Amino acid sequence: MNRTVSAESCPLCLKIWNLTREQLSVKYPFFRKLIWDFSFQESSDTYTAGTDGHIIYFAPEFLIRTFQTDPDALESLLLHILYHCLFLHLVMETPSDHILWNQACDISVDRLITGDSDTISPSVIYQNLMTDASPKEHPTVDDHRFWRLADRQKLLEQIKKIWNSGSGAAGLGLYGNSGRGTAPGNLSEKLALHHKHRYDFRRFLRRFAIQREELHTDTSGFDYIPYVYGLNHYGNMPLIEHLEYQEMNRMEELVIAIDTSGSCTTETVRRFMEETYGILSDHENFFRKMNLYIIQCDSFIQDCAHITCEKDWERYLGNLQIHGRGGTDFRPVFEYVETLRSEGKLRKLKGLLYFTDGDGIYPQRPATYQTAFVFYHEKALHQQVPIWAAKLYLDDENFRQ
Repeated sequence: MNRTVSAESCPLCLKIWNLTREQLSVKYPFFRKLIWDFSFQESSDTYTAGTDGHIIYFAPEFLIRTFQTDPDALESLLLHILYHCLFLHLVMETPSDHILWNQACDISVDRLITGDSDTISPSVIYQNLMTDASPKEHPTVDDHRFWRLADRQKLLEQIKKIWNSGSGAAGLGLYGNSGRGTAPGNLSEKLALHHKHRYDFRRFLRRFAIQREELHTDTSGFDYIPYVYGLNHYGNMPLIEHLEYQEMNRMEELVIAIDTSGSCTTETVRRFMEETYGILSDHENFFRKMNLYIIQCDSFIQDCAHITCEKDWERYLGNLQIHGRGGTDFRPVFEYVETLRSEGKLRKLKGLLYFTDGDGIYPQRPATYQTAFVFYHEKALHQQVPIWAAKLYLDDENFRQ
């Protein structure tokens, strides 16, 4: 008979599980709700841990020993269990060979996590194992005996909410891997901006400015006395005309990168684009002729828009889409910028703004232009930023460096 007791009877066990799922939630924020929906129970029926879709049953000795020797293994175990639930392995019809079927489900999850193979269907993997003359030993990750306790309807309703939100597919690597990673995504999503301007970036952007003359009416250097005198005494002929140029300090070239990986929610990407809108809508930031690149990137360059004037920006906004939802790797943007510079498309680049949640693979070599990573919440991830880059924070109440 299965003897279970609440994890509350072992406060240390509950602390270990809570720490494990908190760390996993940071890496996979789109799975946070599902991760925290699990409850935990000690069980004498297992030497490791397993789930029925809602309760994770575990052996306290296994939990404590694993945490002491390899805490990362507990994160991997919890993620493994989560994938079993998301792909409904618990309630699939089980073939005759239960041992091979359990191996097939574990192999399926491993391939999902690592992206090592296109074949992730447990049924296909099971058939391959059945026909394999010399099958390889596949170590068991979790205990599947509790699958028989799964409530199919309850599990289906729970998982349906995850899939309908879109975050499940993004996190599972169907659009690429989540968090850090080098797998690209293939999702395109129409995006509408709710707010056109929130923060004033002008103070920070001044460091990217250059000085040059631009055709402009310079009213600050105009003397009205001789101008009015000419109008009154020489038949409406002003003695001095407005100057047609003015020395200005504005930006001429800039790169704005948008993190469109699976770890950034649609709402977060929308906020990033709103701030981009605010930067470009402020005419004091740019010369009339500008050289601006807006790059969308997850672990690959997904989209690049070249903006040279206000009309280009309006066209870009008219059909605004986000592309990606894969893993997060910041390096391709810096590599692409170097390509643009080598091709002569960027000649006076002063800086790059990278809007991101911060969880990704950073370049090790310092850029030769000023770089700022701009964050919206998720500050736990920002200690990873290399020392040669600046950090800016977008909060609900303020904008600070």
